[in-house]
Amino acid sequence: MLKRLAGDSIWNIVGQAIPALVALAVIPQLVRVLGETRFGALSLAWALVGFFGLFDFGLSRSLTHSVASANSGDPASIPSRIRGGLKLVALLGMIGALVTLIAYACLPKALVASKGIAPAEVNLAIWALAATVPTVTLTQGMRGAIEGLGLFRKSNLLRLPQGTLTFLLPWLVSLFTPTLFGAMAGLFAARLVGAVLFAIGLDQEVRKLPHAHPKEQDKADIRSLLRYGGWLSVSNILSPVMTTLDRFVIAAKATLAAVSVYSICLDLIGKSLMVPAAISNAAFPKLAGARGDLVQIREITTHAIELLILVFLPLSAFFALFSTDIISLWIGADMAARAHGVMSVLAVGIFINALAHIPFALVQAVGRPDLTASAHLIEAIPYVAMLFLLLAHFGVEGAAAAWAIRAALDLVLLLYFASRAGVPVSSALVAKMGATTAVVIACAGLSQLALPISWRITIVLGLCLVAAAPLMHHRVLRFR
Repeated sequence: MLKRLAGDSIWNIVGQAIPALVALAVIPQLVRVLGETRFGALSLAWALVGFFGLFDFGLSRSLTHSVASANSGDPASIPSRIRGGLKLVALLGMIGALVTLIAYACLPKALVASKGIAPAEVNLAIWALAATVPTVTLTQGMRGAIEGLGLFRKSNLLRLPQGTLTFLLPWLVSLFTPTLFGAMAGLFAARLVGAVLFAIGLDQEVRKLPHAHPKEQDKADIRSLLRYGGWLSVSNILSPVMTTLDRFVIAAKATLAAVSVYSICLDLIGKSLMVPAAISNAAFPKLAGARGDLVQIREITTHAIELLILVFLPLSAFFALFSTDIISLWIGADMAARAHGVMSVLAVGIFINALAHIPFALVQAVGRPDLTASAHLIEAIPYVAMLFLLLAHFGVEGAAAAWAIRAALDLVLLLYFASRAGVPVSSALVAKMGATTAVVIACAGLSQLALPISWRITIVLGLCLVAAAPLMHHRVLRFR
């Protein structure tokens, strides 16, 4: 189980990392070809494509849960569940496209004209962008179904062409027609290719399954998916709001320079969250497929948390101890001096947030997305209050502390709700989470002492060994 979980997690990381590397290479070329104004509009389109995922109202994750649950008990019902789910996400995608066009039509024409791009060019680009919405929701739904079958290697091999073409095609089209519409058309083509590839891949797998359920079952499956996905939507909306609200509050209550310091730190350290996301996404269908088997659920949860600590404990310690060096090399010494405290606090918060990914997946996997939504609802108001209070008294470091405290509250609530859902995380694992968090806090404290680089390297390497010890213990016992 550990080997499979690690393998699926690695595929998930590869599926995100390679398109990110392609983006790093292509973006400077796009800026040169399109110019800053049109590239700015394209970058907003990329952000909106990620936002368009909200139009599936949690159904892709719901489909993963439904398929994984059926895969270990009633595989004949899987084609019906997939059919019902994809009908729904296709409908929601078309509604999303219509909403996009209506929202654009409601914008003041003077606002559009003031951005330096001809209105006719913008109109065509918006139509191309709206056409992208159904491809995004459908692809997410098909990917959810494939991952529900446990096929992470296939899912990420299909995801790679789509992810890389999302950046390559706008650039290639812009070489021939350096317009916003050309770039948007390239973006639409990339997502369409991705949707076709996922459709072919999913069809190959569905053909291998028994088909024993009538089409009338679709309605019952759709109702089940909607109930589950509705609660997921609450988390899908609240979570990104809480993770971006801080920047707007800092801009309103402090200065744009403070936003710059905070954003640089959070953007840099936040990229590492692809690791816990990869591990929790790999664990989710396995936990759902366990169908209430507490022994199997405990084994998967233990392996997921130990794997996460193996990677993230040294990484968080590295961010805390080398924050000044990292930002100095990346941005400059002046920014490093101002961002050092923020980076150290966020290193603690990001570690706690990473730990919370596993109980989050656990609670949803046993069919209680209402509890994860409740956690986000409970923490929203206290977080906003803390953000204003700590920002007023401690500046941007206070905002970072509020972010870290919210992450801690989130973890505590999710552990409590896991117990309420009948799948408590063992006290030994909770103690391990607390101990490793204390280690990261200690590293953040040590970062204020300007330790020699050799000492800091030794600490990080030592933590690598400590984090690897439980997994090595499992291997030794298995060898015996």
